[in-house]
Amino acid sequence: MAKHNEVNKIDLGYLYDQSLTSIPDSIDLDKWQRMVNLLASIFKAPAVTINKAQGNSVEVLIASCSEKNPYRSGDSASGDINIYCHQVIRSKSPLYVRNAAGDGQWSNNPEFTQDGFVSYLGMPLLWPDSSVFGTLCVFDTVETEYRNNLKEFVQLLKDMIENDLRYLKLTKDLKLISIKDELTGLNNRRGFMEYAKSFISASRRHHQFIALFYFDLDNLKSINDHHGHEAGDLYIKSFAQALINSIREEDIAARLG
Repeated sequence: MAKHNEVNKIDLGYLYDQSLTSIPDSIDLDKWQRMVNLLASIFKAPAVTINKAQGNSVEVLIASCSEKNPYRSGDSASGDINIYCHQVIRSKSPLYVRNAAGDGQWSNNPEFTQDGFVSYLGMPLLWPDSSVFGTLCVFDTVETEYRNNLKEFVQLLKDMIENDLRYLKLTKDLKLISIKDELTGLNNRRGFMEYAKSFISASRRHHQFIALFYFDLDNLKSINDHHGHEAGDLYIKSFAQALINSIREEDIAARLG
């Protein structure tokens, strides 16, 4: 696994809308760290991790604080490496390997062959839409036979982490609703003002000019009166779509009316 610097927070915004920079888009992982350490203590396991799926790889997000744990935050493994975690992610199902030595499936798994982890218990961590965020994993160097109550405890921690992810998703969705125009999908006045502040600040730092264009649609009242408000809405939406298609990703478009 590649080594990276340890982090205390992770930006989760890339999984939804990266433009939502005006809201808190990070989770404080102190609670997750305590969960992992407690899990390692209860299971007497040398290594417990919370991992996140990212593209075609998996990366350690949280690692239990033990000298026996070879994994650290930022370690990663690509999808072509046969590790326990990849099977959990692909199947979106729990995986319990009591003794990898008796299963040829793991004969080329470096977690087993190099790190010596004979036993593995892993749970998928899912976003509210059932897409995979990552995994919660317990590793041991000896064969295990975990009782049902221990497995239920891991399931409980999985549920708690997924509740955090659900809250993050809800917060982002509510924020998105508050700054978007319902008819056109453009920013509303509030969204425009929020983005404009950061836009102006960036232009000042980089000594760049800003161009501002304002459009006013003519004859909208006449269209509504003669053809109905649905036709008027279509007129507005068609212009909005043409505007979206004409600007760059870093530009701001809004409906202020």
